[in-house]
Amino acid sequence: MPILFGWGKTTVRDHGECIAATCPRCHNSVILHHVQLTVWFTLFFIPVIPYKRKRMLMCDICRWSRDIPASAAVASDEMNAITANWRSGTMTESDYAQSVDAYWSFVSNDGQRTQSRPSESDVEQNETFNPDA
Repeated sequence: MPILFGWGKTTVRDHGECIAATCPRCHNSVILHHVQLTVWFTLFFIPVIPYKRKRMLMCDICRWSRDIPASAAVASDEMNAITANWRSGTMTESDYAQSVDAYWSFVSNDGQRTQSRPSESDVEQNETFNPDA
């Protein structure tokens, strides 16, 4: 009996709106989504074992994305809740702005505490999100 196996099946999980920002590619004011990609080993076309995970912030309009280091995963989850409160009107603009500044001061490509808002240089570093790649 032949055994069919494979790898590369990718699933995408959208954790929701994470942070308000201006996209460096399309220049729209958007709320970047916190997205997690998981690549699976499959057996008979059924995903069985995840072997790669990647978290990123993604623009809903142009699909530009930026990786989130593992050290910032908890901060991104917290920012999802903060953004939900801000969108529902239970948080003031100034309080939200402080939270946004704190988030960007924590999140960077190497996980260090440095200022790291999305910028024009990020466009060259990150490609358009493509879950099939």
